[in-house]
Amino acid sequence: MVERLAWRALIPVFLCALLSALMFYRTQGVISLVPLLAAIALMTINRLRKVEAIVGVYIFVGLIFILDDTNYNPWGSVDTITKTLGYGLYQSFFSVTASELLAFSIAVWTFLNTNIETKKVWLRYGLIFGLVITFLYPILFWEAFFISNVFDDKASTLKFHLAQIRMHHILPLWFFIGFSNISNWKRFDTVMKIMAWTTVVKSIQGVFNYIFHIDVFGHPENEYLIEHYYSMFAAMTICYFIMKAISDKNKISTITAALVLPPVFASFALNDRRTAVLGSVLAIIMIIASKPLSWFLKHKTHFVVAATAFVLFTGATWNASGPLAVVSSTLKSLIIKPEGTIKLDYRDLENANILREVANNPYLGMGSGAEVENKFGMPDISHIYPKYLVLPHNIYLAYWAIGGPLNMAMFTSLFVFMVALSIKTQSSSYVYKNRSGAIALFFFVQWIAYTIADLGIIHQRNVIIGGLFLGALMRNYYQDQIRGDYG
Repeated sequence: MVERLAWRALIPVFLCALLSALMFYRTQGVISLVPLLAAIALMTINRLRKVEAIVGVYIFVGLIFILDDTNYNPWGSVDTITKTLGYGLYQSFFSVTASELLAFSIAVWTFLNTNIETKKVWLRYGLIFGLVITFLYPILFWEAFFISNVFDDKASTLKFHLAQIRMHHILPLWFFIGFSNISNWKRFDTVMKIMAWTTVVKSIQGVFNYIFHIDVFGHPENEYLIEHYYSMFAAMTICYFIMKAISDKNKISTITAALVLPPVFASFALNDRRTAVLGSVLAIIMIIASKPLSWFLKHKTHFVVAATAFVLFTGATWNASGPLAVVSSTLKSLIIKPEGTIKLDYRDLENANILREVANNPYLGMGSGAEVENKFGMPDISHIYPKYLVLPHNIYLAYWAIGGPLNMAMFTSLFVFMVALSIKTQSSSYVYKNRSGAIALFFFVQWIAYTIADLGIIHQRNVIIGGLFLGALMRNYYQDQIRGDYG
């Protein structure tokens, strides 16, 4: 039995060795050794110290935040060591990334080294239900692809279909990893702590890069500092350190927050993503709305101070530009249309094209693997984004057009379940549980905002954290319910 388990433990090493060989065949670079070395390191730790697979989860979470996803042009034209190393983790080689293979290795490692009694416990806590809801919408995309090729005359290709579902499969994979490994609220808090501290490191890197490359990042045409999706994790990090300082009620946590938050705030502002600001505001509103009246009365002074500070800061930066105006510019974009402008912008035209497809295919959708017809004269941006008609920015509406109301209902239900579970969890009086729910809510609401505004559902790091958080939340919440722990 022991020998059989030992051989099973070598499976992830073999898979990572295969990926390293494929990467070396393509690149002949030293970076191709990363998957193999990572797997050997994890297996060695497991062999020598008999630690659980959760260690692999902790290491992986640290890696995905430190290294840059090169698919989304991080840092623009500026080269960094994290960008170079990120190529080995995030870039596809023979249609698979090192991050996917490492995730699969952790999942296999977890499953093969877990006894049957623990697996029965997983079933009691809702593993099957979670896998079904995370697997169902990728399956519906294959149904949409079948429909488009059998019943529809719209040109549909397997290449475009695979682009539209590229990262869907890792959501159930990471759901399983989170569900099976993050078995208590302290482990969940450890995951968030790793995320927060690596984001602090990333923020400091961002501040220094801005200072040393101000000619690039300070240029009016520059779109962001780090990448589009950094801002959502910066917002979560701000929330984490503030909540920790409040709940711990000691000088160390307060001083730590005071030291680490300035670079995070600075990079958040310099990254200038209004979607993250909007998502954060919505998450705060949801948290506040879920509290009882007694909580409002207890914290009424804090509300007055926070509201006054918000109004004063927004008013002071209303006519400003640049990073300091990230809040006021977000607010202005929602309520004010520039005077004398009757021309629709790019996003308006994009949404109009998508909604036209919805109207033309109200029951089954237009099918997966097809382009959205550019009927309303949307500018051609194929020189900077070749898939702009295959994967529109508003991926939420696009999935409705592709799969029809059934796909839309499943996709919406998944997000509603994530948000509802987070709200229930953050209402707990237990510190780790409350903080886990609040941070998860910050993530899920911003993920929805980015899915509506900026392709958020297909970004690797977003899907990884989405699956991990959903799995951990669901496992621990229902575990508490079954045990009768309602705190």
